[in-house]
Amino acid sequence: MNIYQNVHIDDYLSFNDWGLILKKKTISPAKVKTSTIEVPVRNGSIDMTNVLSDKETYQDRTITMTFLLTDVPFDNLTKLYSEIQNAIQGKKVIIQFEDDMNYYWEGRISITGWKPDKGHNPDVTVTMAASVYPFKYAFNNTLVEWEWDPFDFETDIVYQVKDLLVKPKLKFELEGEKDLTIWVWPESLWAPISFTQTY
Repeated sequence: MNIYQNVHIDDYLSFNDWGLILKKKTISPAKVKTSTIEVPVRNGSIDMTNVLSDKETYQDRTITMTFLLTDVPFDNLTKLYSEIQNAIQGKKVIIQFEDDMNYYWEGRISITGWKPDKGHNPDVTVTMAASVYPFKYAFNNTLVEWEWDPFDFETDIVYQVKDLLVKPKLKFELEGEKDLTIWVWPESLWAPISFTQTY
């Protein structure tokens, strides 16, 4: 068992693969997308945020991570820097933290800093930033490859629904996070389907 936490970036492990020790991570709060109109000779503004939908939408969030790299010979630093850049720089990735293994974030990541200290075998401060979707994803969806390791048998839920017969009407409630993705294949293409989302 590692004494340092790995950050999973696609198939890479920050400490196991590169020796990066996570010192700090920050996930910015979700910021709602707003739209307002300023009208002359009128106090305040007109809020148009919910004109098209009564559901708020949110901007991308930013994940910033600070790592410490130690005990790497100076001659190997350039090679390691190139290796990390080739692996993840500017790419759309899945990010997962070991203190929250039932969920993951998806977005585009960049190395924003690589600052060695002075010395023969310097410590290096490495910073990364990722612009990610405003909601994190649960691993109990069907859009990612299933893994049992992060599954919590006491708190997690596996949704498996099949062959629901609608005669003539069916009400089905599914509890979960926001932004659920629901795929429906009606046996009859003329069958009316409607959804109601509650929080």
